[in-house]
Amino acid sequence: MRHERRHLMRKIFRHDPRTLLLILGSTLLIPLAAFAAIACTDDSGPAAEGTVTIAVGEVPPLIQEPRRDIRATGGIGKDLSIYETIVRAPHVSPPTPPPQDHTAYSPSDLGLAESWEVASDFNSITFTIREDIAWHNNGGDWGDLTSEDVAFSFNSAFAPDSVNNGAEEIGPEMKVGFDVIDDRTVRQNIEPGGFDPTWAWLQGNAGFNGIVVVSKKAFDELGGVGIQIFRLL
Repeated sequence: MRHERRHLMRKIFRHDPRTLLLILGSTLLIPLAAFAAIACTDDSGPAAEGTVTIAVGEVPPLIQEPRRDIRATGGIGKDLSIYETIVRAPHVSPPTPPPQDHTAYSPSDLGLAESWEVASDFNSITFTIREDIAWHNNGGDWGDLTSEDVAFSFNSAFAPDSVNNGAEEIGPEMKVGFDVIDDRTVRQNIEPGGFDPTWAWLQGNAGFNGIVVVSKKAFDELGGVGIQIFRLL
């Protein structure tokens, strides 16, 4: 029996070595998954504070201008909690359209904006950015998040020549542009009659490819750096 299995493996490998690697990889994942499940069920009290380093097989380049970001920064960078979105659409069951008023959001659902207001004529949304959100210090000290960073990121993603996957899901009526009001206030302009009530989904974290905010100062010198709980090493 063992000889027959060995012969079969050799036959598979000659036909396509990747198939054998996939089989072996899947086999290795089974005990690892079981170990992870056991570890997760161990109620050992609150987790200790510190640094967690996670090894991943491959991360596409995350240093990108938003208009050139096909999927890495807004997709993988968001999912790995390296970059953050302006809002986080509430996760509820069954899924329902996100509320327009920020007071309907729990603190855990808020993204980079602490509040926002939809204009009575539905021609704009004004966001107030949270205070004291520091950028990762990759390659330098980039200070705190400002409305300039938000406007730069969205205007770049909304550019006519943009290939940003997150922006492609948004209608042109919602992509008129962002204006900086002050250091913590930014306004999204909307074409009259073009307001989309699902904007928090499209511009937030609900989709696979979202629009994330990057540091304008850091991008001008290095490219994008993140702001979320994990940092790419």
